[in-house]
Amino acid sequence: MISVKIHWRALPFAAKAIARKLWAIITFGTLLVPKEERDNRLAICDKCEHKIGSESSTSQCGICLCFLSLKTRFKDEVCPLRPNPKW
Repeated sequence: MISVKIHWRALPFAAKAIARKLWAIITFGTLLVPKEERDNRLAICDKCEHKIGSESSTSQCGICLCFLSLKTRFKDEVCPLRPNPKW
């Protein structure tokens, strides 16, 4: 059995984001970035001061509370830092 700790504030946002992404994939086809770009985005997030958690599969963005392993995979996602996103 796998134990996963999830920040409680993230649940409604994560559910909405996952539903939105599934709808986009079903409607428009795949919207994923290449593995190299995803790895680059994750590397940037790993160094960010807003990252929550240390496990790569469950770490979250401290600003938007998205799961980084999912957020970094999609073409239409951007870093939520404003006015200068990191990726």
